[in-house]
Amino acid sequence: FAKGRVDVSFVSGAQIDQYGNLNVTWINRPGGGRIRLIGCLALPEHQACAERSVILADLDRQVFVPKVDYISGVGWLEGGDSRARAGIDVGGGPQLVVTDRAIFDFAPNTRRMRIRSLHPGVTVDDVVSAMGFAPEIPDVIPTTEPPSAEQLRLIRETIDPRRMLIGHEPKSISRSAA
Repeated sequence: FAKGRVDVSFVSGAQIDQYGNLNVTWINRPGGGRIRLIGCLALPEHQACAERSVILADLDRQVFVPKVDYISGVGWLEGGDSRARAGIDVGGGPQLVVTDRAIFDFAPNTRRMRIRSLHPGVTVDDVVSAMGFAPEIPDVIPTTEPPSAEQLRLIRETIDPRRMLIGHEPKSISRSAA
């Protein structure tokens, strides 16, 4: 990892902030104390050193927070050039966040999460209301292209026939679509 030999890394977290930093270590309790989570294993290397990391998570206000309680996986730190200033000179940082309602990327100057596309039937309000922060919102937002019948078939029959990787499908994609 540290030599930048990984092209794409797929990651997730119990908390994801507006700069793509991930937390899988602990969450602070409102009244004090912490909830211990599974820990980071290889997440720091995946986030810091892969050429591109893709974050996967369902939108939820408790997951998409303004600032993670602990950085287990480095995204764009505090935005702008803070990643480079911290000496992280390998890897390309998080590129996409794929959720059940939208796809996000990161604005080039601020490195804040930005809506890239909305899934069919989803509105900007649907997305923003499911997040603990407001992402950057471009003037024009395309609709995410749904998977083709062949792509769904490959996922269901070849890639993950026992549904070990993909535990559920969003309601907007039904089996009858295939």
